[in-house]
Amino acid sequence: MRRAYAQREFDKPGWSKCRVYSWIAYRDRSQICAIESWGDLFGLKAYERPCVDREPETTLLRALQEGELKAVGSDGKEIVADYWLGKEARDIGDDVIFRRMDVLRVWRDPLDPAVSIVDGVAEQRRSSPRPAKPRAAAKAHMEANYPAGLPRGVTYKVIARAVGVGARTVRRARRELKEQNC
Repeated sequence: MRRAYAQREFDKPGWSKCRVYSWIAYRDRSQICAIESWGDLFGLKAYERPCVDREPETTLLRALQEGELKAVGSDGKEIVADYWLGKEARDIGDDVIFRRMDVLRVWRDPLDPAVSIVDGVAEQRRSSPRPAKPRAAAKAHMEANYPAGLPRGVTYKVIARAVGVGARTVRRARRELKEQNC
């Protein structure tokens, strides 16, 4: 019965912030109702329960701030990314809704890396080819976009996603840039 309820909640086209937190934390359809309150978020951080992301509220806020994900307000209009700048995770209201399709485009199911199910249609994942020289590509991206250093909120994962390399490669490239500038 609980599994059927979770599947019904997963299939809804609009998700509450708690459904999105659950998806970011677990990336599991059966766990879509795992986070229902701030207490559940605290429990996620406090206990060693297996999950993908221990801070889903921070991850969601960062995606909103960077424009990767759009939220829909109670008036039915999309909330622009600039609105979220300077906000905290607690500022995401309970009346904010997220389109399931958009959430699944940003955070795909890690158990099925080649295919993602969006609105019941199998969508082949389009991965950009890895650059021939990944560290050089990461350096060039950082030099072009962040000459004064990384601004607050920009993580190695964000840069890695933009360049098509791993976060560890970006970290090494950043270290090399710092050594060059010293």
